[in-house]
Amino acid sequence: MKQTFTIPYKPDSANTHWRRGQNVTYLSKKGREFRNNVQAYIKLYSYKTYEKRVKVKLDIFFADKRARDLDNYFKSILDCFKGFLYVDDKQIDKIEATKHIGVGKNYFIIEVEELKE
Repeated sequence: MKQTFTIPYKPDSANTHWRRGQNVTYLSKKGREFRNNVQAYIKLYSYKTYEKRVKVKLDIFFADKRARDLDNYFKSILDCFKGFLYVDDKQIDKIEATKHIGVGKNYFIIEVEELKE
C-alpha cells in the first residue's frame, strides 16, 4: 500500500533547518516552524505508520527558478514524518527525488511505500 500526501509548505534546506552552537547542532526556529506545520497538516488526514522498511518518493516544487541542491532538502522533510508515516527515518532504504523549478508555488509531494521482504 502506498500513501501519498501533497504538503503545501516550502521545505527548508539543510542550510536554514539546522543551526550550530558551541559543540551542539540544533533545529532552527525556521526548522521548528516547518516541522510543526508539516506535522499539524499530516494529522488532518488518515495515515498509516509503517513499522518495516520503506521507500520514499519526493517531488519538490519551487515557485522560482533559482538553482538548488536537491539533496539539501531530504533531512528536513524526512525528519518531519518520523512517528507519522514511519516509526523512524532509519527505516528508509530507498529515496527517489525530483525537483521542479519555476512552477509558481512552493510545495512537495511525499509518497511512502512499505518494501516487500
